[in-house]
Amino acid sequence: MSFSLREYITQTSVSAVGARILTELTAWLGFLADLTQKNILFFVPDAEKTAVIVTEKAAPAVGVAIDFGQVGEKFPLKYEQILTGVLRTGRPISGRREVELGVSLSFDVYPVLDNAGLVLALIAFVGSPDNTPQLLLDSAWRLLGLPYPTDATEQMNVSTQDGILLYNPAGRVVYMNEIGQRLLHLWEVSQPNTALRMSDSLVMAPVEQARTEKAIVTAEWELPQAVLAARALPIPAEGTVAGVLLLLTDVTMLRQKEKEIFVKDVVIQEIHHRVKNNLQTVASLLRMQERRSGEETKAALKEAERRILAIASIHDTLAAQVEDEVDIALLIEGLIQQLRLEWAPAVEITWEAAGTWGTVTSEDALTIGMTVHELVQNACEHGKGESKQQQVNVRLYGDTDGLRLTIQNFGPPLPPDFSPDRYRLGLQIVANLVKFHLGGTFVMQNEKNSVLAICQFPRKEEK
Repeated sequence: MSFSLREYITQTSVSAVGARILTELTAWLGFLADLTQKNILFFVPDAEKTAVIVTEKAAPAVGVAIDFGQVGEKFPLKYEQILTGVLRTGRPISGRREVELGVSLSFDVYPVLDNAGLVLALIAFVGSPDNTPQLLLDSAWRLLGLPYPTDATEQMNVSTQDGILLYNPAGRVVYMNEIGQRLLHLWEVSQPNTALRMSDSLVMAPVEQARTEKAIVTAEWELPQAVLAARALPIPAEGTVAGVLLLLTDVTMLRQKEKEIFVKDVVIQEIHHRVKNNLQTVASLLRMQERRSGEETKAALKEAERRILAIASIHDTLAAQVEDEVDIALLIEGLIQQLRLEWAPAVEITWEAAGTWGTVTSEDALTIGMTVHELVQNACEHGKGESKQQQVNVRLYGDTDGLRLTIQNFGPPLPPDFSPDRYRLGLQIVANLVKFHLGGTFVMQNEKNSVLAICQFPRKEEK
């Protein structure tokens, strides 16, 4: 819960410009809370300037949230010496605050200044006494003055497993937590003649860049024992840089997992590619056999060849996928393009995808691809109408209930006694694929002046 722009304007003494500044700053309070392991409160003078209102509150993701100071709560200034002192002097003040009988917390309060250097609000770091160095609190406060880029949200995070280092303007380390010391040591033992000075230590390259460019800088080092990710944030101070905050993260396990996934993807793609080539070889052998066969055998071999080439085409599409998830609309569109070439100019095949179809696994993609191929082939073969050019319409529709695939032709209607018992091999294949592999339903029916094949199946997660 936090104050909206309207609440700032109507309930506090800040202007519309000041309200906008404060609402923008609050986006980073969670990061500062995690950095300092303190609870953070924004205090803003009310309209009469006789009290301050808690307008924002943030607690560390891993840590203790305190009950002190709820958003919207007022604190009369006549009872608040520290808050009043910071408002009057514009300088930070540190002390203790009793939150309940016998329990006190550290209370470090800093001014939040507007562009004119006037006190706009107060930011208080509240938590267990003596658990955060003053240097780190000072740096966290100054980081509020950093003009964060709009895409910095992902960079603005810190965990209890991150190394934290603070550098002064000369490039000397003035603070380092235990994890930072361990991670920096990992880097140092992998480099000859290293030192902790910005001028002669490669680990300081992002620090120097952040200092000179006054911008957030990221880097990554692959060491013999670990992979470290670094984020350097300049600490602003009155138009210059007061130092640099360096965050080090051990991403060894993450990068190792990424490499394993990459190798797996490459292997899977190669398998799909080889399967496609092997299937095309089989199709070629069938084609050779066709030339030496009678008409009935030739027709059966031709049908088998088409099915094998359809499977090969699907594997070709899967080989181009980086991940196991396949855009089902793109897969069907590729099949339709091939079928158009095969049946042109006798048949016009139209294609439409509507709704939200999403992705399916490669296993389901193979099943759906075979279903589309069989039904379109069937529609082209048996949907001959009176017009010289046939038309077959293919449509995919997706919603939260699942996917609906329809293939429509405008040939002769199905006979009254048409039933699944009369399905030929192609339709039997489709019925089994849809029912047993996709967990869906398949029907063929007459609809107005057309024959409609309908496949409906749930999304993978809904099975």
